[in-house]
Amino acid sequence: MTDFCRKGYVNLITCLKGLNYNFVTFNDFSSQDKQIILRHDVDFSLDDALKMARAESTVNISSTYFFLLGSEFYNLFSTVGKSTLMSITGLGHKIGLHFDASIYDESCMPSKILYERKILQDQAETPVKIFSFHRGASSHLGAENGYFGMDCVYDKKFFRDIGYCSDSEGRWRYHHPLMHPCVQEKKSLQLLIHPIWWSSEITVSPSERLISLHHERSSNGLAHIRANTKVI
Repeated sequence: MTDFCRKGYVNLITCLKGLNYNFVTFNDFSSQDKQIILRHDVDFSLDDALKMARAESTVNISSTYFFLLGSEFYNLFSTVGKSTLMSITGLGHKIGLHFDASIYDESCMPSKILYERKILQDQAETPVKIFSFHRGASSHLGAENGYFGMDCVYDKKFFRDIGYCSDSEGRWRYHHPLMHPCVQEKKSLQLLIHPIWWSSEITVSPSERLISLHHERSSNGLAHIRANTKVI
């Protein structure tokens, strides 16, 4: 059973480093062999993302964190949001755009990608050169070219020409990383890790982690209400 907790994540990364893999960003990817592009889609929690970024810095690894502009769970334009972006880049990590195509018409999607990139770049105070689709359609996978000069994590060179592995919904898709056919052959791999599943100090199930997040949000929401009114 996979140890989905913060210690388990550090152990996983350490094992991959022990196999002589180099961890690179999308911009630095250059080889079909022995490179891992480490990516994080931040769907739920800024705090979990920052914890993961700090954990990676302890083992000298840089990765790319993809943020939603229209998240129902966090606000990049809050004090906490701004601080999280600056802290993550300060640790040496890159920022990417997590783009929710479902809120736009297909015809205007390319222009909206660039629109959201501009906003995120201004807020993060760093170049944003790549994006990932949030629950993207199959038609978005394996494209040959970028979107108006902006790379996508599902471009052919990152998604079909090398291996791909994801922990979506708290379970491994396309094999456990250490058992992945590409890793067995020392081939390059894009590894998608969602911070939410690995944020606990102890091993918990995906459903337990989401319930815990619900309680955290309720408690934080009440604290913010009390900080802004004397009604309660």
